[in-house]
Amino acid sequence: MIEEKPNASKASAVFLASLLVVAINAYLIGKFSTAEFFDPAQFNSFYLFLGLVSGIVITYGFANFVLKEKYREKLLSDAITDPVTGLYTRHYMNEVAPRFIGLHQRDPQAGFALSLIELTADKKDMLQSMRSLATVVMSAIRETDVAIQYNQHQIAIFSTAEDPAKAEIVINRILDEVAAEPVNIGESSIHLSIKSIQALHKKDESMSQLLTRTEDELFLLEWSD
Repeated sequence: MIEEKPNASKASAVFLASLLVVAINAYLIGKFSTAEFFDPAQFNSFYLFLGLVSGIVITYGFANFVLKEKYREKLLSDAITDPVTGLYTRHYMNEVAPRFIGLHQRDPQAGFALSLIELTADKKDMLQSMRSLATVVMSAIRETDVAIQYNQHQIAIFSTAEDPAKAEIVINRILDEVAAEPVNIGESSIHLSIKSIQALHKKDESMSQLLTRTEDELFLLEWSD
């Protein structure tokens, strides 16, 4: 999963602002300590107060920045990550899909494949079954692949496919693991029932067209069984 790092440039700006305040204080201390009208008693009280106020302002600003960053990261994580399976959401798919298409448009050799995996399970077992399938998918895909919680019972996988055979290996690995290992659903141990289809993106094909074509092929596969 993608984990967004805190904004380093903003943190650096806050840190530099803090250093600037300290530097100004140091300059003023040196300036006024040599002045003719310098009064040590007034000087100590004034700069003690100034240092206290500066420290409070800097601390508040930094704490406020950190809290806002954490809140923003949580909102982003909630928007792109499915809370049940941990896979990316369709919201994230809408962001990442144009990157795959754009890369393929610029370089005909940099193709990609879209796989749809459909899970069949009883309604009462669907949640746990989908969570188990997502675990299998995440362990099988490559670092360059992106797994999406497409809907309640389907997972979509975007796979780089400079070599189509390698993209096919990913989906076959998932099928083999699902067939080999039963999962625990409640008090029962069952084999997940899935069907899958994989379609290569055609040059100049939109994401909507690719999704429709892949869904149609999966539908035909279901009816052919």
